[in-house]
Amino acid sequence: MAASCADPCASTSSGLPRKRPSGNLTDIDAIDVLERLDDSDLDFCSDDSDADVDYDPSSASLLNHFEESDDDVEPPPSKMSKKSSKKTCSFRKSDSFASKFKVLHQTAEMDDCESPVEAISKFFSKKIFESMADLTNRYHTQHSGKSLKVTPAEIKTFFGISLVIGCIGMKRLRMYWEKKTKVPIVANAMTRNRFFKIRNNLKVVDTALISEEAKKEDRLWKVTPLVEHIRNICTELPRENFLSIDEQMISFTGRCPARQYVPRKPNPTGLKNFVLAGSSGLVYDFEIYRGEGTFAKFKLKDGSGGQGVGAVLRLTKYLGPGKHVFCDRFFTTIPLIEHLAKQSISLTGTISAKYVPVQFSSDKVMKSKGRGTMEQFVTVSRGNEPISIVKWFDTKSILMASSLHGLHPVEDCKRWCKQKKQFITVPRPAVVQKYNLSMGGVDLCDQAISYHRVTARSKRWPIRVINHLLDLAVNNCWLTQRQSNSSNKLMQLFDYRFIMGEQIIASAAKEADSDYLTDDELQTTRKIVPLPMAYNREKGAKHLPEAVKLNNSARCRREGCSNKTSIRCTKCNVFLCINASRNCFMLFHKSTC
Repeated sequence: MAASCADPCASTSSGLPRKRPSGNLTDIDAIDVLERLDDSDLDFCSDDSDADVDYDPSSASLLNHFEESDDDVEPPPSKMSKKSSKKTCSFRKSDSFASKFKVLHQTAEMDDCESPVEAISKFFSKKIFESMADLTNRYHTQHSGKSLKVTPAEIKTFFGISLVIGCIGMKRLRMYWEKKTKVPIVANAMTRNRFFKIRNNLKVVDTALISEEAKKEDRLWKVTPLVEHIRNICTELPRENFLSIDEQMISFTGRCPARQYVPRKPNPTGLKNFVLAGSSGLVYDFEIYRGEGTFAKFKLKDGSGGQGVGAVLRLTKYLGPGKHVFCDRFFTTIPLIEHLAKQSISLTGTISAKYVPVQFSSDKVMKSKGRGTMEQFVTVSRGNEPISIVKWFDTKSILMASSLHGLHPVEDCKRWCKQKKQFITVPRPAVVQKYNLSMGGVDLCDQAISYHRVTARSKRWPIRVINHLLDLAVNNCWLTQRQSNSSNKLMQLFDYRFIMGEQIIASAAKEADSDYLTDDELQTTRKIVPLPMAYNREKGAKHLPEAVKLNNSARCRREGCSNKTSIRCTKCNVFLCINASRNCFMLFHKSTC
C-alpha cells in the first residue's frame, strides 16, 4: 500500500516509524524519510528531474479547499473505498503548461442583413402559425363544443402585439385598450377580448393524442414540439469558437411540474434552462430541465455523471473539434475535462475544491504572500490529456481547471484595495483572464432579454415558456443582424423589437382572410369595431358594400360624418353611408385617407 508523502507520522512499508519533526522539515529530515521508502511508495517522473511526486487521486478523498488550518499545507486526504480506486490523472506541480489545443479567434460568419420580419420568420414560420391556429381551434372545440375560429393571421398578430407590449411596458395589459391609455398599434390590430381569448387557449400540441405514459415521461409535453423546433433552428446557426454553458431561468412562480429554485439568480424560481451560447450572447443550443431523467443518457465512460456533467455532455454532443467551452464550478470536473479533450474540445472553468485531486497551499499561507499569489499543477505526460489546475488568491482563493490555458502569460490587472482606498496592480493568471472574456455569453443573453421581456401575468406556465422562446429568438435575430451588418448604422434592441412587432402585425393584416361577422352576431354584440389599418383599406375588390338588415341604423364611421346608414364594408366590417349627396364609402377607402 502506497504511503502519502503528506503524513510524516505514518509507518512506511518497511515497518519503520516516522518521526514528526517540530516545525517544517529540514533537508536532512526529508532525505532520511525518503531513504526509508521503497520504490513502490513514490513514483518519480523520469522526464523531469524537478518533478514532484505523482499524486494518485484514487487513494485519497476529495479535498476541502476552503477549510483553513494553522499548517502551511492543507490536511492530507483520507483513504477512499476500493470501489472508487480507478485511477484517472496524475498531477505534478509546475509553472509551465503546454496545451494541445490551438487558440483561433474566429467569429461566426452570418448571412446578409435581413429585415426583422424576415429574420423572425426562420424561427416562427407560416407553418408554425397554421399549426397553432389549428391546434387552438381543436382544443377549444373539444372543451366547449364550439370552434374559436382562430386564423393563422390572428396568431401572428398575437405574437406581434406581444413584442410591442414588451417594448412599451405598461403596468396592466388592459391599459393598451382603455380609452385614456389606448395604444393604437395594439388596439387597432386586435380587440382586447380576442387577445385574451387566444392567450387563454393557445396550444402547440394536440392534448387528445398524448398518452398518459408520455405525459409522465415528459413533464413539458405541452410545449415540447415548439421547444424542439426553436432548438433545431438555433443549432443550425454558424458557431463561434469560444462558447459558454450556464443556467438560465424562465421565471414562473405558479404551478409547474418542472419548477426549480436556483439561489443567487435574479429570478430564482421557475424553469431551469441549460444554455450553450457564444461569447457574443448568441444561443446555439439549450435544454430545459425536466427532472432527474433529463440527462440520464449522458454519462462518462466510467458511468459517473450528474446534472452538471450531463448538461455539458448533452450540449457539446453536436460540437465539432476545435471548439473551446467555458463553464462554472457547477459543471466542471477533471474526468469531464479529460473526456472532452479526447474529442478535441477544450473545457475551462472554475472547479469546486472537492473535485481537486491535488494539494495546494492553504488560503492562510497564500494570503500572507499577498494578493496575486498563484500555484499550478499539471498532468504528468504519460498518455494523459494535458490539464492544468490553477489556484489564484486575490481577496479570496479561486480554483480553475483547464485543458486550454494555464498560468502563463501572467498579466497585471487593476483591483480595488479597501485598506488603501484605491486601485492597485495585481498579477493575474492567463486562465482567469480568458475565462472572464469568454464566460459571459449566457449572461449577455439574459441581460438583453430582461430589457424588453414579453411579460404578462398568467397562471399557465406554457405561456411563459412560449414567451421566453419568442424573446430568445428575437435576441438571436438582433445579434445576427449586428454581426452581419457591415455599416455603422446598427439598430438598437428597442427599435429592432418594436419594428419587428410592427412588421409582424402589418404582414398578418395583409394575410388575413375577408372573414366578417354574420348579421346575427352583429345584432347580439353591437360592439365598436376598431378601424382597419391604412394598407388594409386599399385592397380594392375585397372591399364591397352590402346592405344589412338592422333594427336601428348604425352611425357612419368616416371621420366628419354623423349620418346613419345600414351599408357595411364586407372587408373592413364598418358602416359607411352611400347616397346621392355623400359617398363616404368611396372616400373612406381612398389611399389618401
